This record gives sequence, structure tokens and C-alpha cells, in this order.
Amino acid sequence: MAKSDTNYFKETLKVEPQIAQEFLEAVKPIITATNESEKEYWHVSCLQHTYRAIIEGNYDWAFSHMTDDVELEFSGSVAGAVFKSGKGKESVMEAAIYNYSLFHEQSPELLSIVSKGDTVVVIAKEVGVVRATNRAYECHFVQHFTFRDGKIAKIFSFGDGESLLKALQPNDENDDSI
Repeated sequence: MAKSDTNYFKETLKVEPQIAQEFLEAVKPIITATNESEKEYWHVSCLQHTYRAIIEGNYDWAFSHMTDDVELEFSGSVAGAVFKSGKGKESVMEAAIYNYSLFHEQSPELLSIVSKGDTVVVIAKEVGVVRATNRAYECHFVQHFTFRDGKIAKIFSFGDGESLLKALQPNDENDDSI
């Protein structure tokens, strides 16, 4: 640590140099790890802004952060049967707009996010309403993103949810499920 670092603590924060030195040594691994994970930070930030842009209908911004050959794939008993997939930016854009149009009042809750290298994995749950039936749903999903050159190159989404499957079914007046 540079002497000026400990002087800053002593003069500005009124902390003894030894305590300042110990603090700086203790946070050094955190600072170093943060600097080494700039790429992962960018990927997570890109996803946050992409989700927000899609929700706000700013598709141009969202898709400008995807590679031209981006792929979108869904799997799972519900997701694989309901959502559209696509290959290539135009096809993925059409699929994403269609998929988001199926629902309203969506309220996703992030449960976990892991970023390593060119991969980001998101685990979340969501509640919302199916537009066609006006029925509420809840589902859990995992999305695996692969980045290339700072852009989203592949999206693999696995989702399951019995209540989503029920909510997609035509209304039954005798059914009081969520």
C-alpha cells in the first residue's frame, strides 16, 4: 500500500495508520477481484438493461446488445410447448415480442444470478397474468446466457410451472385455482 493511502485515512478520516494499513490489506482481495471481474459485471449489467428495455418496449436497444446470430431456445413441460424460439436477430426479436405479449402484470423476482466468464445464469420466479385467459400464474425459471464479444449470443430458458399451464387453459367457470 502506498504511504499516501494511509495518510489519507489519518488526515481525512482520523484513523491511525496501522488500522488504515490493516483495512487496506483486508480489502485488497475484494478490490482485485472486482477489477478481474469487469467482464462478468458488464454481462450482468447488460442483462439488467436488456430486461428493462424489453419491458419498456425499447426493442431496438435490447436487440442491439445481441449478436446477429443470437439463438433463443426454451425447454420444459410448459416453456417448451408455449414459447417461441428463434435463430438470428430478427427471428429472436419476433419470438421475444410474441412471448412477452402473452402476459401482463408480470412481476419477476430474481432468486440468484451467477456470472463466470462468458456465461450468466439467472434463477427467478415470476407471477403475472395470462392475457388470453386473464388468469394468474406463478412459475420458476432458469435462463442461461452466453456472451460473445460483449453481446448476448445464446439464451437457453428452462421453465416449469403447473399454475402457468393451468392459467394458459381456457377459463372454466368452476375452476378457482390461481
